This record gives sequence, C-alpha cells and structure tokens, in this order.
Amino acid sequence: LFIIKPDMNSGTRGITVVKEETEGDKLKAAIETCSSLSRNGETVIEEYIPIAPEAVIEGEIFIHNGEVLWDGLFRSIRSSKAPMIPMTYVFPLVEEREPKLRESLKKVLQAAGIVHGEYNIEACFVGDEPFIIEINPRQGGNDLPRYVQEHCGIDYFKLLVTTAVGDDEYWNNLREYRRQNIRITHHMLYPRKNGQFRGVSIADEIKNCICCTQIYVTEGDEIKKATDGSQSIGYVDLVIDDEQEQGKISKKLEDLIKIEVEVG
Repeated sequence: LFIIKPDMNSGTRGITVVKEETEGDKLKAAIETCSSLSRNGETVIEEYIPIAPEAVIEGEIFIHNGEVLWDGLFRSIRSSKAPMIPMTYVFPLVEEREPKLRESLKKVLQAAGIVHGEYNIEACFVGDEPFIIEINPRQGGNDLPRYVQEHCGIDYFKLLVTTAVGDDEYWNNLREYRRQNIRITHHMLYPRKNGQFRGVSIADEIKNCICCTQIYVTEGDEIKKATDGSQSIGYVDLVIDDEQEQGKISKKLEDLIKIEVEVG
C-alpha cells in the first residue's frame, strides 16, 4: 500500500491510498491530482502505515533557541468513514510512550537544524516505536493553537510574535507558569452524504458536556459529502473532566453527534 499526497498543501486535500501493483490507473490519477493541488507541483509517495482511527498523535510544538515546548500535544481521531480526515481533537494527550515520541521528534528537529518557530506535527506508534508522519512549519488548522491555549493556558500566538521580534519575556515566564489542565474535545462536523442540511442532532448523554457549537451553514443549504479536512460545516466542543470518560466519549462522537441531511 502507498499513500499519495501533495508535497505542499494541507487539510488532507488529494490524499489517496493505492495498491501500486493492482491499481495502476488509480495511482496515475492520484499523482496527477496531487500535483495539481500542490503549490510547487510536486507529489509525495510514501509507504502507507495502517493504524486505528484513534492512534494518531498531533501537536503544536514551539521551539526557541533549540529548546522545545511540549505542552501542545494531543490525540487526533480520524473519521471511521473517511480515515484520512482528522475529525476529533482530544486535549491533553494521554500516552505512556510520550517520552519516546519526544525523543524521536527532537532527533529529527536537531538533524534538520530547526531552532525556532511553531510546528504542527503528526505521529503514531508502529508497535512500540514512534513513527513521525509529518512536521509542518506552520500552525495547525481548525484553530488548534487556540485550543491548546484553552487547554493549558499558553498563548502560542503571543509566543510566536514576541520571540520573532527578540522579546523573550513571555517565553522565559513560561518556565514558572503553572499550567491549567482543561480536558477539551474539539469535534469537527463532516457531511457523509450529499443533500439539504437539516440540522445537527446530539445524543442526550453528552449534552451537558458541550461548551460550544458553531455551524457554518443554515438549514436548507445544499451540502456535499466531505472528501478532505477543509470541508467541515462546523464543530462541537466538549469539556469532560474525567480522563477515562473523555477518552470513551471522544472515540464515538461520530455516532453521538449526527449531521441530518435530506437526500433527493
């Protein structure tokens, strides 16, 4: 299995999984599509690593003078119906193998000569070993830096601007800053079929956990089945104080929060 993706793009646009030996036409079409979507016209072909939807780790890490700030790591659950699309972000990361992941990321960053900036990372574990999927020299989409701040209290926007102009006061203050630990789940809404939008239904068992709902479309609008991470129609945020309960609920939000669509 191979995964084909644009060299320079985001939001899972154009990403396709193919079997090279049996799907030659699909491979060719995927390369052409990804090349057209890539800002530099180039395509990346990588070995596909099959993992469970909840196995991806994502994060906003900040580097200054070669030192890494790790407070922005979290779980990124993919849609079971569209496994390339990041759907549910769970703050904070609960992972006993996190030290191994940090060590692997530090080695890659040092080898690349990276000493400053904010980076969006994606990784997973293959067996017991960390596998680095991506390190992107940018903030993550879906407003992820804001959710890191709501979770732990660190303002990544302020951090990026102040250190960029040589002001290290906020960076230095973080050494003594006492982090908060709000358990936030940020769930994106992706339509799974074409039709007219008729609302969002939410299961009773999670209604008391919801702290924010934002819908980008109105009832009666035509919506289309999402094919990449840029096609959400809104989001629902939850705060769940208990770690085990948060983990259990976050894995099944695709069933607990449903987009109502009238077909035909």
